[in-house]
Amino acid sequence: MSGVMVSEEAQRLHRRLHRKPRPLRYEPLTVAEALRKLRRSLESSIIIGTYGFITGDLDAASAIIEMERIIDEVAFQFFLHASVAVGRSIDDALKVAPLYTYVFAVDKVMDALKDLASAIVMGSRLSQEMSRRLLESSSHALAKLETPPLQGTVGEIMENYGVDIVALRRSDGSWLLEPDPAYRLAPGDVSYLWGDKDQVNKLLAAVGKEPIPERSGEGLEKRITSSIDILLVLNGLAHYQLVAQDQQLAEEILELELYLDNFREKNTKEIISANNISLDDKYMLTVLVTRIEDISDALTYIILLPQASVEEEEEETIHELLRDLLEESDERITLLRAVRSVNLGILAEALDQLGARILAVRIRGEWIAYTPMLADRTLSPGDTALIQYEKLIEKQLVKTLRQLGLQPLRDSASEES
Repeated sequence: MSGVMVSEEAQRLHRRLHRKPRPLRYEPLTVAEALRKLRRSLESSIIIGTYGFITGDLDAASAIIEMERIIDEVAFQFFLHASVAVGRSIDDALKVAPLYTYVFAVDKVMDALKDLASAIVMGSRLSQEMSRRLLESSSHALAKLETPPLQGTVGEIMENYGVDIVALRRSDGSWLLEPDPAYRLAPGDVSYLWGDKDQVNKLLAAVGKEPIPERSGEGLEKRITSSIDILLVLNGLAHYQLVAQDQQLAEEILELELYLDNFREKNTKEIISANNISLDDKYMLTVLVTRIEDISDALTYIILLPQASVEEEEEETIHELLRDLLEESDERITLLRAVRSVNLGILAEALDQLGARILAVRIRGEWIAYTPMLADRTLSPGDTALIQYEKLIEKQLVKTLRQLGLQPLRDSASEES
């Protein structure tokens, strides 16, 4: 990496990465819509930022610049509208402090992703061999495809192949984040497609591209890509917690963040001591696992917002304020503990029939973001599963899960009744 010549284009991108944000102006946007955009944009940024780093994709670095601009604008509107809604008194101003913490955490996530993008812009790269090993170890895949051979509308591609288009660079160089399903891909467009590896490989085969092989084993590379999956789970949990304000769930989820912290320590030690990893790869892998921890720390700030420095007697007031501002949805997330052996494939199928899904599981102390590749694994007594569902099916869900051998850590259905 020493002595690398940096092109004028790379220097220009680097300046853009670290440029101060331009002044922002008020725009009409509901708090709930702003929050939805932020959740989605952070998810796309984490995917493109980490996998762009793994593949050394300069276009991905450019995407992070655009994503930060959009996220800055939406976060500003989110905080501005929330502040206006609260009022003018000092007491009311203090009540909006948790939302400031949220915006601060969002900024910290983007800072970490910008650091990854900056390394690529300045000419640092993982070796092709290490990049390949990481991509093969991942349960998910990010494919970058041009039009043609990729053709059709965004909605058609997502429906036909079960993948998500997380970003799209148009032929004129502009970016579409969360592109409209009705948008028809034009010649020269470049799409970033994300999904389970088997689904992405089906799409790659359909357009005549080589599939991404599967790498077996549970080594360093698998742990690193699994930790990226956990980041996406944490992002969903963080935004759920803004509305739910579930103290018990927040305490349980701390274990997941602690697991990522331990991951970073274990991975860093293995990277440093490995004899089969080059010095350059050791540097780049250390940067990656450190930034993954930075992102998990920032998302944990959001998850723990109910505990943010607030006087105990004021918690319920802030709790109600956040619910009012963010328009409580019917989404629910809960943790369940296995009381007997439970096959994950059977569990996932039963949940799918109810319109629910597994987000992550903890097997023998190890947290794993759930993918279809885990269908043959089994939860043993004491293992836990993180489940997402709609409030409407809660009672039926609890009944089904108990029949399968899972016990809610807290029976919210009985509490409400």
